[in-house]
Amino acid sequence: MIERKKSIMLSAKMPKKKSVSASFLKPVLPLLPEALPKSEENKSSFITMELKSQAGVAASRTYKKHLALFDEGTPQQWIDTQMDLLEVITQNGIKEPINQLAIVRTVLRGEALTTLDTAVSDKTVDAEGKPVELTPAIFKEVMTEVTKTIFPYKALEIQKQWMRKVMRKPAKLSTRMTAAALSKINNYLILFPGGSEQSKFSPAELLEILECSLPNSWRQKFDYDGYIPSEGTKAQLIMACEAIERSEELSKKEKKRKKKKLQKKLSLQNIKSSKKTLARNIIAQSMGRIQPITLISVLPWPIRKAQRMLKGKPSPVRALSRRSMYCLAKALRQKS
Repeated sequence: MIERKKSIMLSAKMPKKKSVSASFLKPVLPLLPEALPKSEENKSSFITMELKSQAGVAASRTYKKHLALFDEGTPQQWIDTQMDLLEVITQNGIKEPINQLAIVRTVLRGEALTTLDTAVSDKTVDAEGKPVELTPAIFKEVMTEVTKTIFPYKALEIQKQWMRKVMRKPAKLSTRMTAAALSKINNYLILFPGGSEQSKFSPAELLEILECSLPNSWRQKFDYDGYIPSEGTKAQLIMACEAIERSEELSKKEKKRKKKKLQKKLSLQNIKSSKKTLARNIIAQSMGRIQPITLISVLPWPIRKAQRMLKGKPSPVRALSRRSMYCLAKALRQKS
C-alpha cells in the first residue's frame, strides 16, 4: 500500500505556476495618441493668444495660438496643455513666475484650477505664516501638484515598464514613424510626476526598445543575416526594417494580383458552366420537359433560326458554344 502511494506521488505532475502576463500594463501615453474630441466646435472651450514669431523680440511679427481649456482631462491632454503653455511663455519671453502663473490660470478650469490655487497658497507661506515670494522653484512645485492629481499612481514606472516589455510596433505604422513616436514619448517622461532628465531612456536603451517592438519574423531575419541591431545605430536599424517593409509590400501586391487572377478564372468557369446548364435547359424546354425559362442575352443566328420551329416567341439567351448550338439545333429538328 505504501509503495503504491509512493508510485502515485512520483508519477503525479507538479502543478505549474501560471506566468503573469505583462499585458495588464496599460500605458499612460500609448504609442498612437488616442483620438480626442475636437474642441474647436465650441468656442467657449478654448482661448486665443498672440505669440511672437521670434522668441523674446518685441518688434517681431505675431501669430495666433489657440489653447484648449483644461478641465479634468486625461494625462495626454494635460501634457498637450503644458506644451502649449511652454510655447506661449517661451515665444513671448515671460520670465517672471507670477506672470507665468497668470498664464496658467487663464487655461485651467474646475478641479485643476482649485488644486493650483491651493498649492500656491500653501507654497507661498512659510512655517510662521509669513508670505513668501513666488520663485521658479515654487512655481515648478505648484505645477507638479497639479500633475499628481491628473496622472495615475506610479505613472512613470508603469509607462517605462510598458515601453520595455509590452510595446509593439503597430502594423499600420512604419518603423521610422514608430521610432519618432518612441522618441516623442521619451521626451514627455520629464513631465510625469517625479520625472526628470534622468528618467529618460538613453539612446542605447531606445534602440533596444525599438528592436524588441519589431515583429518576430523580422528579428529572425536579422539573426539569419547575422545582423545585431544593438551593435549599430538607430538609423541602420530603420534602414534594415524599411527594406523588409518594401519586400512585404511587393509580396502583398503580388498576392493581390494572383487573387484577382484566380477570381477572374473562377468567374469564367462559372460562366462556362452556366452556359452548359442553359443549353440543357433550352433542350429540355424544346422537348417539353420543363416550363419556358427567362433567358438573358440575344441568341446567335443559328439558334434563333432553329428556335423558329418552336411554338411561341423566341426567348433571348446567352451566346453558347458551337457544340451546345449543334445539340440544340439537333433537338429542335427532332422535335419538329
